[in-house]
Amino acid sequence: MNKKVEFTPHIIAISALFVLGNGILSLPEKGADGFTFLAFLVSLPLVFLIFWLSSIIFGKISETKSSSGGLKKAVYIICLISAGIFALFSGAATFKALTEFVSAVMLPETPMFFIVAVLLVAVIYFFIQKEKSILKFGLISGVLTATAVVFFFVSAADRYDLRNIFIFRLPSFRELIFQLKPYLINPVLQVAVLPVFLKGVLRENKLKSGFFGVLVGGIFLGLGILSSVLLFSPEIAGVLQFPFSSAVSTVTVGRLFTRLDGFAYFVYFVCGLSKITVCVFSVRWILRELSIIIRNR
Repeated sequence: MNKKVEFTPHIIAISALFVLGNGILSLPEKGADGFTFLAFLVSLPLVFLIFWLSSIIFGKISETKSSSGGLKKAVYIICLISAGIFALFSGAATFKALTEFVSAVMLPETPMFFIVAVLLVAVIYFFIQKEKSILKFGLISGVLTATAVVFFFVSAADRYDLRNIFIFRLPSFRELIFQLKPYLINPVLQVAVLPVFLKGVLRENKLKSGFFGVLVGGIFLGLGILSSVLLFSPEIAGVLQFPFSSAVSTVTVGRLFTRLDGFAYFVYFVCGLSKITVCVFSVRWILRELSIIIRNR
């Protein structure tokens, strides 16, 4: 008798990588001040709330897809189209951030067309893989990414200035909302794509695993944001195009390892490609669902 394979750790890993996505590259954004990390902490409960609500709503609506009721089917179609558009937006934003990083930091003399072409080939390669292969890749990459983020965070600890996150007064509502805006876009709203991937593409009803993965991703994203904020100050970190990358470039280990940026490049690629892959797989599943509905009219 074949034992069913449990993909709980894989789902946790791919969910965490999705949350890290392009946020590990771009956050905090321009305009960050002393309240930016507080705003990130405020955004975390919202991330969990959006993930939970979208999981419940998507699950309930999916149950009505075979219903003969025209209204229920119309609602399901609208939700599918909306989710597809949002997944495309999330994947495109991540792809854009990744190409900009490669162009600005890794290959500044290389034409953008070549960079885009190479990354597209990588995306297509992941796209043609089976879902189980993506989950296995996510598990291995997730462990390596977590190790790298913790290593870089700890390695720069002796130069951190804790005053950069001290709050001497409570922010006004307007100040908090201004700092919260970048986090509302990513990762708060974009996490709504994850339930489509977990329940639609993977056909796995593991809300707890996905929730725990979102939590893990949020923790490591917080470490990435803290690294640049504690090292440079919130205002300077917000001016930098790639704050975490700039923080990593200052890390040295002895006289031999003076530049460890190459190890961090792995983190950016697997986080970005994992998020893009989740979005692309979700869009493909949505298109299949829509085609089935159209054929059965």
